[in-house]
Amino acid sequence: MAVIRCWKVLPCVLCLLLLVTPVHAAGAKEIIYQTNFSVDPWWTTNNPSVYYCDADLGMYHYFVAGATKGYAYKKVFYDGGSFILEFDIMQVRTDEGAAMRFGLADSDMDITERCIVYSKFERGKYGNLFHIAAITQAGNLVDVKSQRYSYGGPTAHFAENVTYHVLLMYDKEEKTVRKKVTFASNHTCVWDHTVVIGHYFSGLDRICFTSVGDYGHANCVAEGYIDNVVLYKVKTPATTPATTPAEAPPATTAPPPVGTGSPVATTTAAAETPLPPYAAPLALAAGAAAMLARGRRGV
Repeated sequence: MAVIRCWKVLPCVLCLLLLVTPVHAAGAKEIIYQTNFSVDPWWTTNNPSVYYCDADLGMYHYFVAGATKGYAYKKVFYDGGSFILEFDIMQVRTDEGAAMRFGLADSDMDITERCIVYSKFERGKYGNLFHIAAITQAGNLVDVKSQRYSYGGPTAHFAENVTYHVLLMYDKEEKTVRKKVTFASNHTCVWDHTVVIGHYFSGLDRICFTSVGDYGHANCVAEGYIDNVVLYKVKTPATTPATTPAEAPPATTAPPPVGTGSPVATTTAAAETPLPPYAAPLALAAGAAAMLARGRRGV
């Protein structure tokens, strides 16, 4: 019997093992809502003098002040799964203690009650900072800012009159919320952080600005513009095998080992139950290894 070289067997073994490797496909995005404010999208607001579509700029103006219970929103169909909220923002005024809040909320739009998740641009003790904020269905409260004592990385500040591109991403399977901020002009990353929220959201049905639940001073204002708002639903596919499971090999008789002079017959009995997907490839791999071992003994 000819000796089976190792370099000939190894590629076959690897190919057989790859047959049972699962494939994880990337989640597909489906647009739920989008607007670039080239025409008025007619968002609902309780203060149209400060929340409005600016026709000249083609952007949406906001004026978030404490103790006013102001809001502006657009109802959307959200099924509770993973999502991405994408938008451009330019803040032109940020008073001490003021904050812009934009995200997804339930009908209350209250920043102190469940459920809500939003991006925040706030001026506080450590300057102008980015925030990720959320309250889940279980009442888990998260508010992490881009300051090193809050999230553990280098402090990142935002500047007024600069346009930023923001991605607010919720992963239902991982129970996380991620915020990524880049310069809109060159896509350089400014801040990127993920927080574990430990639960899910329920009842989110609108994109909104809100100051409901903010009992700060009414003269503390965060003012600016947003543009290019897109809300995506992210579909997470299930893990599936790469190929159809191979059938079990038929009964065979092994050739006699080289140099022994006496053949040894072996048979494979039919299985009572179906073999698992990985059984056939591993059996073939084991057979190849056995042939290699017998070949070496006969040299």
